[in-house]
Amino acid sequence: MNIQDFKETDEEKTKRLKKIKHLFDIRITIAKEGREAFLKKEYVLAASKYHQYLGIYADYNEVENIFKITTSMFDSQKQMREMFLISQVYWDLVKINHLTPKLSENYQKALNQFVAFTINQPYQVLNAETLRKYINKSKIKNPSGIEAMQEAHRQIYVQSKKCYIATYLLNEEHPVVTKLRIFKKNLGEFKLGISFIRLYYQVSPKIILHSQKNQITGLFLAGVVKPILYFLSFFIKGEK
Repeated sequence: MNIQDFKETDEEKTKRLKKIKHLFDIRITIAKEGREAFLKKEYVLAASKYHQYLGIYADYNEVENIFKITTSMFDSQKQMREMFLISQVYWDLVKINHLTPKLSENYQKALNQFVAFTINQPYQVLNAETLRKYINKSKIKNPSGIEAMQEAHRQIYVQSKKCYIATYLLNEEHPVVTKLRIFKKNLGEFKLGISFIRLYYQVSPKIILHSQKNQITGLFLAGVVKPILYFLSFFIKGEK
């Protein structure tokens, strides 16, 4: 390769980056067009628009395809809304691919990405409930692929580091909180345990919010619940 070849490569790279920047500026419009097509049941067009939208992020971050995009590429504080949008785009792709058995490989990849963009996010409970309701509706209509969805639903809760009340009363890295995460992981091995975890994630944020407004609830958490958490932690073995 001579100097001219290097110069041409640089020029091509400049053009490519300009194109990516232009597409990045209109990415939300592309995602909206995908959503509109999905609602009209124009699934081929919707999938095309969604792939284009996610492809912009893949090109922008220089990863090989839309299933290589990770949450680490985003600032969760500043870009939480777009991370939620991305999770919903993957979710729509899950549903589109679920309807098409020939796309089973993309179905699993999109489902994995939906889970990855759900775990530990502020909208985790919302996405988990969306998944659970879809599972319940699809068991009869389209039972294929449901096991993968059930496992995805379980993983959202098992892999999550959130322990709302425990973290609120102690802190995220407290030894008691760490042990309670192990307990949660063990619960996640059972269907009833997942139901309990799901209920906990739904109710605990509301309890915390109420405790911040009501002194009696706050005192109850600190004086009764906190000692119980310490007591429970004595019976939980740490991971080896």
